[in-house]
Amino acid sequence: MSNKGSAEQTGGKGTNYEQWVQTAFLVTLIIRGKMPGFPTSQITKLAFQTIGQYDTNDILVVVESQTEERRLLIECKDSDQFRFTKNNTHFKKVLNGFWKDYNNSNLFNKAKDRLLLVKRSITKAERSQVQKIFSLARSQAAATDFISKVERSKSKKKNLDVFQDLLKEVNNNENISDDELWEFLKCVDLLEYDFLNDSSVAEAYFLSLIKPFKSPQTSLNEKEIWNNVLAYVSTSNWKGASITLESIRNEDFYKNFDNAKIHSCKKAVEKLKSDSQSILDSLTNKIGETLHLPKLDEMVKILESININQITVVTGKRGVGKSSIIKEVLEKDLPNASTFVFRADEFSQLTIANTLSSRGVNETIEDIFSCLALIPEKIIFVDSLEKLLEADRECAFIELLELVKNKGIKLICSCRRYALELIKLKFKIND
Repeated sequence: MSNKGSAEQTGGKGTNYEQWVQTAFLVTLIIRGKMPGFPTSQITKLAFQTIGQYDTNDILVVVESQTEERRLLIECKDSDQFRFTKNNTHFKKVLNGFWKDYNNSNLFNKAKDRLLLVKRSITKAERSQVQKIFSLARSQAAATDFISKVERSKSKKKNLDVFQDLLKEVNNNENISDDELWEFLKCVDLLEYDFLNDSSVAEAYFLSLIKPFKSPQTSLNEKEIWNNVLAYVSTSNWKGASITLESIRNEDFYKNFDNAKIHSCKKAVEKLKSDSQSILDSLTNKIGETLHLPKLDEMVKILESININQITVVTGKRGVGKSSIIKEVLEKDLPNASTFVFRADEFSQLTIANTLSSRGVNETIEDIFSCLALIPEKIIFVDSLEKLLEADRECAFIELLELVKNKGIKLICSCRRYALELIKLKFKIND
């Protein structure tokens, strides 16, 4: 007899952390937002309490791109007792479920699907060690490279040993090879959503996300709309519901959203993504067709700066490969980030609205980034900053700097060395 319990038993009927996270994903489905781990895909289906199908069963997210369907299995934890330690029963249970689902070839595609742990709070050590291990696994081309990078840090190596020991335990005490460990960790990620905390950042963010997509006909404010969606989720959760846009079109809460505005913003995101890829494609770090010029030390420094700072500027003489090395960092180390790329002279116009309009995009930059609420890493790459030396000081770039400061967006720029101090002085950029 199964000891997993029914959806009602495991999901409960009360409002809890898990249901707040589910509400966040449902709002993202409604506004056609982007997903962590799948920045080029769209949510098409949610399922709650997938008991008897998956061991990781709080949320199943199905996403689709133009070419494929992928799945994200999510476990939600709000317990302060959860620690990434060998003797922590909460961690063991989650890892056991992850491992079983990962090895279920009928339901999980190791090359495409992902496993996500969402926590109410993440410690500084978890952010710099555990989260970083998952990121390193995804960014390395081989297990040997991954292990080598982890072993540079004693604390990261200690955390990796915990994963290896526990995976051996859940694997019937059979050893896990370095290749198996690396392949598994590539599929895992850790995110923080601080719902139910006082002054919750996640709640404030999702309320601001709802605001631009409110229907002109609704009399409800953002918090009331959120509560309506949450009420629907609370009922759907214990029923183990499966949700698509089609299944909720006639629900009262869905009518509070402006479908036309949502569609317009989705098109704007797609246009900016396409334009960004065209710019990146024009950048190369190869001589001829095959000779690749890696700059590993510089890449590490750039990545560290992006992780620590709101603004990163990569400088050097003309032709040394500033832009191409930024491209490599974005593609190899930050593949799950949502990145928009611009030429610097595009910001010589009066406002960002003018910059976007010149690309055929008429939505505001704030509304566009609202579609990316669930993506933890949002980046704007501005190439050739020296081209703004001739621009008026009161140009769109000033507006961009304010946006970056207030919206949690990372800005990375390339700039010729001679122009850096002049640019900093002109636009009052502090070190």
